[in-house]
Amino acid sequence: MPWSRPRRLINDVFLGVVWRADNSNEIRSIPPGTEVESLGRSRRYGVEGELNWYPRAWTRIYGGVSFLHVRLTTPTTPSANHLPDVPDYVHKLGFEFHTVRQGSWPGTLSVSTDLTFNGPKDLNTTGTIRSDRYQRVTASVAYTTRDRYRVWLGGFAYPGSRIGEAAFLFNQKVGVRANPRVSLEGGITYRF
Repeated sequence: MPWSRPRRLINDVFLGVVWRADNSNEIRSIPPGTEVESLGRSRRYGVEGELNWYPRAWTRIYGGVSFLHVRLTTPTTPSANHLPDVPDYVHKLGFEFHTVRQGSWPGTLSVSTDLTFNGPKDLNTTGTIRSDRYQRVTASVAYTTRDRYRVWLGGFAYPGSRIGEAAFLFNQKVGVRANPRVSLEGGITYRF
């Protein structure tokens, strides 16, 4: 058989975390990016969970959820306690596959893909202007030879909103730069 079968090491793993972080000074860039603004202290509460399943030693299927609650603790006005540009949640599903190929084309083949669900985020400190939620699919394929060459192809796609990730506040208007529906890149690498 031309594909090697590594020994199975771990079946599944669950990781879970509940955390809090206090930051002494939040700073953000004001579009077009030439000025910065100090927003003061903040407090973040988060809950994260990840499940990894290894049906074979060379395959990982995973999923993760995370929720985040952020507030400015020293706002300039009582209603301006939202921290901009932080999504409410990020959830992810994906898989990875790695194997060593033997025979006429010896080397390592790696394939991975994931689907990320990103929640809306506040665009101003009062929380009255919010971005869209969006999904992003990323994928990559790479083949590495024993002769130090690596051929790879990777990319991403936005099946839903293409502006949710790139939305920003410009004075009192929302600026957007739509991401491409699909983007691919590839190359050949030689390791010295």
